[in-house]
Amino acid sequence: MEQNRFFPEINGNLAFGCMRLPMNGDKVDHEQVCRMADAFIDRGFNYFDTAHGYISTQSEIAVRECVAKRYDRSRFVLTNKLTDGYFKSEEDIDPTPKS
Repeated sequence: MEQNRFFPEINGNLAFGCMRLPMNGDKVDHEQVCRMADAFIDRGFNYFDTAHGYISTQSEIAVRECVAKRYDRSRFVLTNKLTDGYFKSEEDIDPTPKS
């Protein structure tokens, strides 16, 4: 497996994007997502991408149930993005005191 040249902790150059996941009616089909995540990890990949706004927060729940609860934390890298609706000011984004 090729190592990602920009982010060496990521195996390969492929992410498992969770913006659109298989659905069962109006709910994410966790059984199918688990099979997909297993195949992804079994092939040596480890980078999962989600966000609070994906599928009305169901994406984060699916990642928790299908990846985080089932795999040791050393087996995957996770990106979880928040949208600007959660921030009212620059200080909310980076609360580190400015020198």
